[in-house]
Amino acid sequence: MNRFFLIFLVAGLFSSNGYARCYGETPTQYGNPILIDISNELSAKNPVFEKTFYTQFPAASVNCNGNSKIEAYSPIGNKKLRLGFDKGARWVEMSIVGSFPEQSIPAGTHSSGEFNTPVTLRFTLVPRGGGDQVVAEEGQDTLNINDVAIARDTTSGGMGFFEWLGKFLRYVGSFFTYWPKDFQDMFAQNIIVKYTPRMTTCTFNNAGLMVNLPKIGVAQLTKIPQPGYTPFTLNFSCNNLLANGSTDRAIDMFLSSNNLLPSDNSVLMDSTPGSAKGVGIKVAKRDTPNAPVVFSTSTLNRGSATSIFSAAAGAVVNSNFSVGMGAYYFPYNPAQLTSGEVRATATLNIVYQ
Repeated sequence: MNRFFLIFLVAGLFSSNGYARCYGETPTQYGNPILIDISNELSAKNPVFEKTFYTQFPAASVNCNGNSKIEAYSPIGNKKLRLGFDKGARWVEMSIVGSFPEQSIPAGTHSSGEFNTPVTLRFTLVPRGGGDQVVAEEGQDTLNINDVAIARDTTSGGMGFFEWLGKFLRYVGSFFTYWPKDFQDMFAQNIIVKYTPRMTTCTFNNAGLMVNLPKIGVAQLTKIPQPGYTPFTLNFSCNNLLANGSTDRAIDMFLSSNNLLPSDNSVLMDSTPGSAKGVGIKVAKRDTPNAPVVFSTSTLNRGSATSIFSAAAGAVVNSNFSVGMGAYYFPYNPAQLTSGEVRATATLNIVYQ
């Protein structure tokens, strides 16, 4: 009985060494990292983007001494890895979509190109980090993600649960920068993820514009509608629009002023000594001349003020456009009208969401 057991054990040892295999006694070989630029793909309107690429394992050959199985896998697995760009100023979640195929190959010499495999990554905008994460240094817009895909010889058996768990724990301990590999991990692919978000911005091209209303007699102020009406135009240009000419975020423009009639935020007034009394200035959009613009007292929040121009995220916006306006005198206290100048200033504000 003992003799039979010994023979069986020895035979088993020899048979385990007799498994077919392709890997040799060489470290895992890497191709050049693949750059994946998601800067123009993610926005508030399109917060999810999927990218499929093929691994580019280095030019090399392996000799399989029998029919073999090659499996592609990723240490990321079903995890969702959070990428923090610019020291966590911007966050993107990355995950693997789908599974990798397993190949059965015959004995003989094979090139590494036969093991290249498609990899689909899903990128999602997220507000903050958490869980499994990698953070770039301040000012950096790229992150190196190692071992996104690995070609492994599984002819003699794939990784058991405890082997995989042990490797993954060491991977976490290295802050997701190094996956512990062995000789069965023949080829691996690193990637570089770049994220420099391209945000739509608009510019007020004729900032500093002065609108001069004509001189008009005090008596005329109450006899004609919109006395001294003077048209003017606000010119704008918008940059970093998306491919279809749309904006990646909401835009709102409004006017604000610190020179407003206390009882009516649609009236610009001049309270300096020597200025005309009882009369102010109103402004209206040219396409709605009978609806005076309401000014805000804040440069940050429009509140109940009139929107001069607005566009929702994803709306198509001309890269150059104009808004027609008009200004006119308004006698807010006809009984106390006096002659003099009326000077008032307003600020055009552009806010994004």
